[in-house]
Amino acid sequence: MAKGKTAKVPPRRFAGPPKPRKPTQSFPPVQLSSMGIGDNEPIRNEKELHFAMFDWFDWSLSVTDPVYIYGFDLNQNFLGSVNDPGVLGTGVTKNRIKSVTLDMLSPSGPFSAAVAPNQGQSAIDVTLPLVVSGIPVPSQLMEAGPTVVENSIIGQQSTAVHPDVRRSWIRVGHWNWETEFSNTQLEPYYSNFKVADEDPDKWGLEILRLSLFDASTGSALYGVTGTLQNERIQFRIKIELACPVGLTPKPTRYKARVDKFGGVVPIAFSTISTDIKSPVQYQLKGIQNLI
Repeated sequence: MAKGKTAKVPPRRFAGPPKPRKPTQSFPPVQLSSMGIGDNEPIRNEKELHFAMFDWFDWSLSVTDPVYIYGFDLNQNFLGSVNDPGVLGTGVTKNRIKSVTLDMLSPSGPFSAAVAPNQGQSAIDVTLPLVVSGIPVPSQLMEAGPTVVENSIIGQQSTAVHPDVRRSWIRVGHWNWETEFSNTQLEPYYSNFKVADEDPDKWGLEILRLSLFDASTGSALYGVTGTLQNERIQFRIKIELACPVGLTPKPTRYKARVDKFGGVVPIAFSTISTDIKSPVQYQLKGIQNLI
């Protein structure tokens, strides 16, 4: 090498990022059943339908019983087509309630009502009705039998409804049953809706109890007897249900009247109506996992 000259260093070559290696295929071990072959099949029917049921009902002011009961039977025949009643049971399944929403059709104007039971034609003009509603729950252990169990009210809601000539639907109550009954100290209330002593027992779930008051005075509203016409009061109830796939909920509906919200409240046979034929609509909300 000549004096005063430096050696040339060849440029450094960068190999770049390493090339990805081809993954090695691995197969899980075969799960052998008791028969020695892999014939396991996943469980079917792990989903259930989420329905919303809409029902409309009229409520006339009563001269003696100001509290209205709405309920129905959640049990339905699901496995009856493949079931032997003599061996496998009754073939019923129970739908589950997710939420309940109550709407009232606003009255077209003030209406006449009495503020005490059996007041004949003595009436006042109600300009601002107050809807009070709630869910009954038993105050003690319920047993199927002739004894009426004392009840209490949870989820009480009160809404004043202004008369409106446009007759719009006003929401007067909403209950999430999944949270209302998440406390194990509470359970739904069942009543016997049979219409005579000789009839078989008809235990139905009470969805709600409601009544109307005068918002300005707080007095309960009763019907007026005589020549005066009682106001037609209309409600709409929306009940969200969860039921097995392939089953359209069609419960037997019960309606009755009682004289108070809570306590020992027997239902008179004369006030019970079973499966009133009112319009019912269903809305499919989706499919969800089983509980």
